[in-house]
Amino acid sequence: MNFDFLNHPVGSGESQTYLDWLLAGMGYTAFVSLTAYLLALVLGIAIGAARTRSGPLSWAATAVFEFFSSIPLKVQMFFFYFVLPAWLAPKFVETASPLTLSLVAAIGALGFFMGCRVSGHIYSALVALADSQAQAARALGFTTGQSYGLILIPQAIRNSLPALVNELLSTVKNSSIAGTIGLAELFYRCKQLNEFTAAVYEPFFLVLFGYLVINMTLLLIMRSAERTKMA
Repeated sequence: MNFDFLNHPVGSGESQTYLDWLLAGMGYTAFVSLTAYLLALVLGIAIGAARTRSGPLSWAATAVFEFFSSIPLKVQMFFFYFVLPAWLAPKFVETASPLTLSLVAAIGALGFFMGCRVSGHIYSALVALADSQAQAARALGFTTGQSYGLILIPQAIRNSLPALVNELLSTVKNSSIAGTIGLAELFYRCKQLNEFTAAVYEPFFLVLFGYLVINMTLLLIMRSAERTKMA
């Protein structure tokens, strides 16, 4: 194994080294993953809570859940990149840079896809709560929104926290698909290293190490926060 190429200037003519490329790819992976996961949490909580209700709200939430859960992430990534912006915001497509379009599409597609996965955990946790929780909230005069926001959803999040941490790590791993729409994330940089250098195996070891560093860092942070909350 020879990793000396990391200190060489990139072959594209940019004033960067291959190590700079790799670190930039890790940065984009971390940014897209964390931003998409925040979006996924918001969507997941909203969809999961709406699915426990009855009537049109539940039907709409279930339709969104089934739609985004049934379509492969790569297909959604292309839809968010090529179709949705041109359909909803054609002027934005004309003025935005390719990097901005890739970031918005990657975060949107990954956020909605993972949001449906998160909503499944939130829905299950809400359904598993005792009926006395909602009854006590109504007896205290809480509205439906207050009951969910102050009593039911916090308990559901706490009960499903291990699953939500797993979804965070899955978001990081699924972010590698963003390379298909031109975002220079970690795996995309790995392929570039293969193309621009004579290294065959080393780039794959580097990308494995990069994903390991990101996910282990996030896992340690989440476990530390969980222990702090339980203390």
